[in-house]
Amino acid sequence: MLLPFHNVIRKALIVAVFFALTAPVASAEVLEELYLARVSVSDQSAEQRAGRLPVALDQVLVRIGGTQAVGLAALVEDPATLMRRYQYRSGGDDRLTLEVEFDERAVDRLLRDHGQTVWGRERPRTLVWLAVRDGADRRVVGRGDGGAAGRAIERASRSRGVPVRLPMWDRQDQSVVEFVDLWGGFFESVERASERYDADVFLIGRVERDSRGSYLSRWTLIENGQRQSWERAAASLDGAVEGGVAELADMQISRLGTAVGTMDRATARIVVDGVHGLRDYARVLSYLEGLSPVSGVYVTRAHAARLELNVLVQGTPQRLDDVIRVGSVLNPTPTTAHAFDAERLDGGRPHFIYAFGGG
Repeated sequence: MLLPFHNVIRKALIVAVFFALTAPVASAEVLEELYLARVSVSDQSAEQRAGRLPVALDQVLVRIGGTQAVGLAALVEDPATLMRRYQYRSGGDDRLTLEVEFDERAVDRLLRDHGQTVWGRERPRTLVWLAVRDGADRRVVGRGDGGAAGRAIERASRSRGVPVRLPMWDRQDQSVVEFVDLWGGFFESVERASERYDADVFLIGRVERDSRGSYLSRWTLIENGQRQSWERAAASLDGAVEGGVAELADMQISRLGTAVGTMDRATARIVVDGVHGLRDYARVLSYLEGLSPVSGVYVTRAHAARLELNVLVQGTPQRLDDVIRVGSVLNPTPTTAHAFDAERLDGGRPHFIYAFGGG
């Protein structure tokens, strides 16, 4: 019999659940301002606000749905119906900014109704190694870099909702990685240098200005030991850098997002080992229930240090695994599903087996 989390020994778990929910969990970064947009306005009139709301909505739609969602705001008759709140902010240069927060459920519903993918709040922390060559000038962009490339990375991170970090590029980094490593595609040293940073994926970019003044960028994404590469051409350095991050965002949306309007629910059978005590038990369940594709978590068996669960997901069991692998709360194990007795598990052998990382 399935035991919903909300009915499982609730009284015995109440203290453990409290501490599990209030303690920090090591996982992918959870972004809080995905549905918040800021646009410039000339005044605080209703006409000016109404005219700028579609622009603000487009900002949010692109963060949640990616490039395919561009222009979708134009199909909304009254964007104000999707708005939760708004306020005005004045800058030191007398510029006026309209800050708008849109309703999460309404925005997600809009995307679903148009067959678009919805990317949840859990997003891979991305470490960007960026090498720029402009004639004789060769440099690696580090944290705190005030140059055009560093500013472009920050803008792209905000506009696409990608948690991007740059390396310190201090003596420790430079003792392991050189410009030629990045430029020549010798990424083993980059992976070693990246071990000091708390990142889920690594993005390596190489941007070069050609004789005509255009910029060619080459990008390589390293995630879970797999590599994926692409190229882009742009008229400016900003365009080359921001385009690379935009491509990364679209790739992550395709893999981790959920096109709820076009996919049915599925049940993923999973096993979690290393669950010691009530606090771990509660931590695993609260983590799973908080993942964007998950609509229900049911414990089918709990024994020793092992939990066996059925997880209801929007999409496929593989999509759940993709989202889990972004963080470090649950780590895939080499144990094969065939090692389990199919008759003993509700519904058959597990789709995936994980070890609890401690969170």
